[in-house]
Amino acid sequence: HLIGMTELEEATIKTIVGPKKKSKVISEREKKITAYHEAGHAVITQLLETQDSVHQISIIPAGRAGGYTLSLPTEDKMYMTKNEMQEEIVSLLGGRVAEAIVFGDITTGASNDIERATKMARGMVTKYGMSETLGPIVYGTGHEEVFLGRDFGSTRDFSEKVAADIDVEVRSIVDKAYKRAEEILLSNRDKLDFTAEYLITHEIMDEEQFKYIMDNAEPTIEAVEQIAESKNKQSDEENKLQQEINEQKEKEEAEKKEAEVQKFTVKKKDEAEESAPNNYKEVISMDFMSAREAADRWGISQRRVATLCSERRISDATMVGNMWIIPTTAEKPIDARSTRYIETDKSVRPFLKWAGGKGQLLNELSKYYPFENGKITKYAEPFVGGGAVLFDILNKYELEDVLICDTNAELMNTYEMVRDHIDEVVYFLSMYQQEFIPLDDSSRKVYYTSTRDRYNSLSVRRTELEKIEKAALMIFLNKTCFNGLYRVNRKGQFNVPMGAYKNPLICDEENLRAVSDKLQVVRIACADFRETADFIDKNTFVYFDPPYRPLNQTSSFTAYTETDFDDGMQIALAEFAKEMSDKGAKVVLSNSDPKNANPEDNFFDDLYSEFIINRVKANRMINSNSEARGKITELLISNFEV
Repeated sequence: HLIGMTELEEATIKTIVGPKKKSKVISEREKKITAYHEAGHAVITQLLETQDSVHQISIIPAGRAGGYTLSLPTEDKMYMTKNEMQEEIVSLLGGRVAEAIVFGDITTGASNDIERATKMARGMVTKYGMSETLGPIVYGTGHEEVFLGRDFGSTRDFSEKVAADIDVEVRSIVDKAYKRAEEILLSNRDKLDFTAEYLITHEIMDEEQFKYIMDNAEPTIEAVEQIAESKNKQSDEENKLQQEINEQKEKEEAEKKEAEVQKFTVKKKDEAEESAPNNYKEVISMDFMSAREAADRWGISQRRVATLCSERRISDATMVGNMWIIPTTAEKPIDARSTRYIETDKSVRPFLKWAGGKGQLLNELSKYYPFENGKITKYAEPFVGGGAVLFDILNKYELEDVLICDTNAELMNTYEMVRDHIDEVVYFLSMYQQEFIPLDDSSRKVYYTSTRDRYNSLSVRRTELEKIEKAALMIFLNKTCFNGLYRVNRKGQFNVPMGAYKNPLICDEENLRAVSDKLQVVRIACADFRETADFIDKNTFVYFDPPYRPLNQTSSFTAYTETDFDDGMQIALAEFAKEMSDKGAKVVLSNSDPKNANPEDNFFDDLYSEFIINRVKANRMINSNSEARGKITELLISNFEV
């Protein structure tokens, strides 16, 4: 399947709002409410001068939303004006206002809109000094660092009267925005109705269609449909042209590879004639095939063939340029993917310590590994973290395909750099170790802080050298910070203080190189767990180890990234796990057991009622309350018996 602009646009929208849930059954009443809600957002947004134009409107549930109105910026912005913020609040209230105008009632669908509008209005008053009454003053001092149970928050540094004045100002901003939204929709009721009715029937509307509606006094359904048909036709023609171009490129590439194979074959025959003339007739008949041809002949993937070649399990397989060529007489090696390896010095350990790591639960988790029968040949781990389960599986089994991912871009960059640039990573770590270990405690703290600052200044989206250094710094900080904890503040900056280790092993070169070897067959992606859907099939074992649901307010250590994993995300994960189970995949999840804190809490029991839930003993080592550490139960949830 070709990837064109249509596919790229869909991928962009999927990343922003989440995957569409086309199978979800929506009543006609809720569909109408959603249509008017999104139409309200769209009409107001399009008519406000400071807001980006509407790119797409949809009432197909996506992510955690019942629908969405998507606006895409035409340029990068560093600042927002007061007028822009006021008009964004008007836009945010468009859905709620539309519901009130059309139905004479309101729903819970606007909760996130109202939350964002209130937060922005409060920021205008307390953070950005945009209130004429209260002036250019910051009210409230935020905590930049959060550690050992301290939640993000702010300290009140103003009087009760000022607090009341702030509330009045915030209310005034929101009320004015609500009134303006109401005026816009009442004066453009025809646009609101037309857009909503079209969405009820067609579910989705793009930028060109919506612009036509807003620019014409009497738009017609036929004209809007024609715009969609023209766009689809143009997309089909572009895909057809691109397919022809790709086919020509593939043909040229195949011819080039065939020429390289022929050239290599002739070279081999010439060498054989010179070095072993007595066996000339035997060698002269040797021909070669490409990895793709071998994959077709043996009924396995081309990636699997390349892996077998790199492991020297196919005699006389040779790398020519960037491809493997294989004697046509070669036989398919015996499949060892379901063979358990004996523990040897080739076994690897996780190279990062990770809060919530599964090292202590491996004995229990390994009971769920479904690889022995040879039918499950793929593995996916969407919340890889420190990779305890990943490396345990790579130590014991050879699999056809492995995918790991996480939304923590720095973590996934580190995996990628260890896989692809191990020499450079080892160089940096050796240097850090030589510089750090001889220092006294006070000098170590200075070194640690400056290293942490350097880490926060680097980006994983720039040069390859920056990505390598960032990866090495992450390993250094992991080995020297408090308890191996990874935590970021609201700015996305790593803020964990130094630990009290006397002689930390910063550069474990032998294990790192072994890890790099194991990762050569692993796909690595910085992605949301839902992005693994296309990879997962009936031949896949998938293990989900998400940030655990906190047992109480002080046990929340889930902020490994700037995005919290709340109950809404836990529900979204459960829905995704069920979808993957329906595909035939073997699914296992782990999470905290709410019953440790509240025996009546059935959150996960209800959420995974269709799955099998086992409670296992585990040690909890990270908690701000020392009395809360120790033996607790955790949940192992699966769609199959063990």
